[in-house]
Amino acid sequence: MKRLIFALFFGFLLFFPAVVFSQSTESDLKTQKRLLEVESKATQSAQTATSSATKSSLELSFISGGILHSSEKVLVIQGDSGQKTIFTVDSTRFLNLDGKGKKLIGFGDLKTGENISVLGISSAAGGGVAKIIVRDTSPKIQTFSQFGRLAEVKSDSLALKDPNRDDLPTIKVLYNSATVFKKGTQTIEPSALAANSKLIVVGTIDDKGNLTATQVQIAN
Repeated sequence: MKRLIFALFFGFLLFFPAVVFSQSTESDLKTQKRLLEVESKATQSAQTATSSATKSSLELSFISGGILHSSEKVLVIQGDSGQKTIFTVDSTRFLNLDGKGKKLIGFGDLKTGENISVLGISSAAGGGVAKIIVRDTSPKIQTFSQFGRLAEVKSDSLALKDPNRDDLPTIKVLYNSATVFKKGTQTIEPSALAANSKLIVVGTIDDKGNLTATQVQIAN
């Protein structure tokens, strides 16, 4: 009987360390797995942040200015922050924007005096290699604001006098069906305008210098 008890006790001692070792090993493996997962997530976050920062930097890196000189695929432009030397390579793209859309052009299409935007170069740099060069030839809409006294109303135009001097010539301002005439907050017809009414007129100037009113407000 004693031999049996001794054998059982000895067997338990042999078995118990193995059980403890097995449990410890499984716990260590779980811990290592969690650490690897945390490390992987941290690495992915860092890579995402770096990618976003690089993309943001690229999107914001551009300079604009007028072309002072161009030769041998090199441009010198004058911008708000001074002169910049712009180098172009085979991968540089040239785009022209106009009222109809955009199209590809070449280095030789750029002319001295034209304004361009250069993408891929920081405004803080003295120059660099351009990724994209954009020339914008879209018509520029100019606006005006005019205060004056009404001298005459016609079916498509108003004649305005200087409010303080009668010796100066009148100013002709065109209007159309889209022009809004107001007295206070009330919309009125052009025919409701009285002679010598003080008017505030705002609108646009076309490429021929014609003034077209978008809104006419009675000021008195």
